[in-house]
Amino acid sequence: MRGDKLSNPSHSNAMERIFDHIQLVGLAAFLLLFLGRSVFLRVVRGINPIRLSRGKPLGEALIEGCLVISLPLWCYEILAFAWPLPWHIFPEPLNVVVLDSAPADLVGSALIVSGLALFAAALFSFGDSWRVGIDQKTPGALVKGGVFARTRNPIFLFMDAYALGNFLVSGRLLFGLFALLAVILIHLQIRREEAFLEDRHGDAYRSYRASTPRYLVW
Repeated sequence: MRGDKLSNPSHSNAMERIFDHIQLVGLAAFLLLFLGRSVFLRVVRGINPIRLSRGKPLGEALIEGCLVISLPLWCYEILAFAWPLPWHIFPEPLNVVVLDSAPADLVGSALIVSGLALFAAALFSFGDSWRVGIDQKTPGALVKGGVFARTRNPIFLFMDAYALGNFLVSGRLLFGLFALLAVILIHLQIRREEAFLEDRHGDAYRSYRASTPRYLVW
């Protein structure tokens, strides 16, 4: 628990548990969508969707490596605080609460829920083209329909929204740092993917890029 937001402590504790449950359900939904789609593509479609850093330049490998390492640590810490569990990976000074606000909890929960809906819509629109990392050998087709008609990077937008929502709900410095790291690394990864897509699809991608925002607004 993070302390009383309301004058009634029992009411405050009950609200805390509701927001903890939102985080747990959100985490479970994310993992089910991610793992379920990965297994489906691998087993049913015969496609390996996990295309990470072997043989790539050092800078690209570092970006992908940081994202891959950060993700399980972030997931564990969400579980450890929301369940809660007695053991944490990071030192106690990073676990300090820097934001303790009921409106922040509400906004954060809305970001988590809306982000997950965007993630599900993006996986549906992607079809067999979904990859984790840049697939140099067997990339999928350029996807421009569905949610991709509104934003070129719905999954990355989901990740940013989810990380920020998690920080607003938890209020802890650790998750604020995770959110900041996610925004930076994801933007760098987007720039890498944009260069790859332009090289791969040429004018088709340039036309799509000119008419569709990188995030939500042009």
